[in-house]
Amino acid sequence: MKELDFRLEKLLFNLDALADLGDVLTSPEDSQRVVRSSLYMIMGTFSASAGAIFQYDKKKSSAKPVASKGIGDNSDMTMGLSDLAVREMIDLKRPIDLVNAGNQPPLDTIKADMEKVQARIIAPLVVSRCPCRPR
Repeated sequence: MKELDFRLEKLLFNLDALADLGDVLTSPEDSQRVVRSSLYMIMGTFSASAGAIFQYDKKKSSAKPVASKGIGDNSDMTMGLSDLAVREMIDLKRPIDLVNAGNQPPLDTIKADMEKVQARIIAPLVVSRCPCRPR
């Protein structure tokens, strides 16, 4: 049981550390390089061999990969996501275990897409651009 508590504590610490990525992701530097570096940092944190960062387009109600590693060619992949589904994922305030989550909302609309890339966890990260910072 202590091993499980330690692993859970480490996971929670790592997830809190990921929250600090917001400033990095909105930096005015080369955004593609920053996102790719962030993906590698996240993958290293969790000892993951594959991963992707998707960017949600509110106008199109869809998400597309902006960086990936180890999941094959996904450049044409687009996931349809309603604003409600995105809000539900964000409101959970925790990663979503796709293996044990079933087909409950908000996952019912993206389950098939996530299975294509063998995703096991989704961790929504909200990054907003501050209007006070030059772009």
